Amino acid sequence: MKEYKIVLAVLFIYCVIFSSTGFCGEKDVSTDGKVPKAEFPELLYTFNEVLEGDDILHDFIVKNVGDAVLEITKVKPG
Repeated sequence: MKEYKIVLAVLFIYCVIFSSTGFCGEKDVSTDGKVPKAEFPELLYTFNEVLEGDDILHDFIVKNVGDAVLEITKVKPG
């Protein structure tokens, strides 16, 4: 069960990173050439052992280091 959640978290991060390049969505480039860029200080988190049915939570920080607004509008886990 924990492997499933780790895979979903990694897929989410992967999709967000590549969404600004058009991989998971349309490329968002303003008319002045400015683009958003997502930066993740932490790409992977390993959960400790948990019992089935337990709720677990981990926040991944997303920082926009680009020069345009970064909008996360859609996430599709694989």
